[in-house]
Amino acid sequence: MTPTHNPRPLPHGHTGTPAWLYQLRERRQNVKAADFTRAHQLVERSGIIPLLHQAQQRARKSNAGRTRTVSLRALFIAMTLDSWRNHGRVVLAEVADILAHQLTPAARAQLALPAWPDNADGFESAYLAVRRAFHAAEAVMDPSPLPKRRLPRADALRLEQQADQEQLAARRQLLV
Repeated sequence: MTPTHNPRPLPHGHTGTPAWLYQLRERRQNVKAADFTRAHQLVERSGIIPLLHQAQQRARKSNAGRTRTVSLRALFIAMTLDSWRNHGRVVLAEVADILAHQLTPAARAQLALPAWPDNADGFESAYLAVRRAFHAAEAVMDPSPLPKRRLPRADALRLEQQADQEQLAARRQLLV
């Protein structure tokens, strides 16, 4: 979800631009080609992309659905770049901005990213594509049988007891 409130006034000439988008633009740093290459090589060497693809294929019920706008490779490269900037912390809004506006045109073409406009609607589209990719990766690695909402304790215990322990162990291993 995009930020909605910031008391700081906008600079002259920025009427109509939400404050949160102006601040996101203010913090932008173009990704150097060398940094992109280093992040890409790190993600490739890690072997995580083939592992996630295999886990997703096993978890799929059918081949229906459209191709993701943001691939797992693009997601992990941008998450790597963001973690380098933030001392290990990754913020999906920043990942979306990296993919949408901070990569070189060659890097964007290499990752087959669409052109998102530099406005609130464009950011929202990029952010939702990043969130969908993130949650798709997380879904096959999450070692918890519990949903991500609060449950009564009895329901949580029942779900943990009914869970397929082999599947949870495989997810734990993939997460590691």
